[in-house]
Amino acid sequence: MSEPHENGAILTAEQLALLEAIQNRLIPAGDGMPGAGDAGCANTLDRYLSERPALRRPLFAALYAVEAAAHAASAAAGDAATADESTHSAFLLLSNAARDDVLRGLEKTLPELFEVLLHQTYTAYYTNPAVLLILGWNPPQPEGYPTPPPFDEALLANVKQRGKVWRDA
Repeated sequence: MSEPHENGAILTAEQLALLEAIQNRLIPAGDGMPGAGDAGCANTLDRYLSERPALRRPLFAALYAVEAAAHAASAAAGDAATADESTHSAFLLLSNAARDDVLRGLEKTLPELFEVLLHQTYTAYYTNPAVLLILGWNPPQPEGYPTPPPFDEALLANVKQRGKVWRDA
């Protein structure tokens, strides 16, 4: 398992790149929406890992399983460049269709690890303030309370028409 970097990050640059590519396949860009990886969800998940150590083991296992399946897929396709245990991620060298096949295989063979990737990606994506703004939702306030709608001044029309109904003291 990785130890936190100087800035508190848990994942290495290679792991972040792999996670970003995975997230872009789980929630791809489309209809004016960014892909999950492009929206910065890998960095958000990295912060989750620094705050929630219990997530580390399943996430690292899921990343390892994706890489192992990508190596197997590239070896089966006869791609010697990705079949060896190089320093480059085999998943990153695959086409998008092959990446989807690897993730579908993980979903079938190791559903609990796939669920970790999917759940954490969804959580990071649908709490991202930029994504919420694109969806037309107001991001929640820091304490989790939604922002109130703008005040409608027309609601005060009857009160303003009555005039002053109090006396000065």
